Amino acid sequence: MNRIKEIRTQNNIKQIELCRVLDISQATLSLWENNKYEPDNQSLEKIADFFNVSIDYILCRTDKADNTDDFETKLKNDDFSYAMYNESGNLTDEQKTALLGMVDYFKRELEKKKKQDNEE
Repeated sequence: MNRIKEIRTQNNIKQIELCRVLDISQATLSLWENNKYEPDNQSLEKIADFFNVSIDYILCRTDKADNTDDFETKLKNDDFSYAMYNESGNLTDEQKTALLGMVDYFKRELEKKKKQDNEE
């Protein structure tokens, strides 16, 4: 049993949007949300990070989400995230996918640089 659908709908996130973030199919997310299958650990971590809740909360092991602010408030506190969230409505699905790809690329490049810096 999990709270994925509950958390997603409370934050006004569409299935397709969460699927893009998690890099999964909509069918997979539907199976998780309907408790037919449980997500793997890596996916649970991504969901927890995205919604800023604990994995235990997702899996109904606790009723404490460790989420002091709602999703909209968090976005407003981070100008870039807020801008991306609001402006993404004007983008096509292809543009959103391309943008997520760019973000992933930059994250990987930053991780490489961080790793190189630590090795020096």
